[in-house]
Amino acid sequence: MNKKKFDPEVEIVKELEACVPGTPEYKELLEQLKLAKQTKFYIWRFDSDTLLTTIAHLSSIVLVMNFERLHILTSRALGFIPKLKK
Repeated sequence: MNKKKFDPEVEIVKELEACVPGTPEYKELLEQLKLAKQTKFYIWRFDSDTLLTTIAHLSSIVLVMNFERLHILTSRALGFIPKLKK
């Protein structure tokens, strides 16, 4: 099954080719083309290195939060131990 995506810019350009420049219809189509270009949604594409780095950072945050949740007494208790003075 081969589905075509509807692209309003292509349709407007096809209509522009059929019109005579300078007519009100031509000017209206130009305005529609400008509006179509301004409102076009772009697909975000990520680099694989960026994606892997983000996943690594998020997983490290989750690991630290999980450690804090499971070992709250040991992680908080270390701050209360007085340090030896030299």
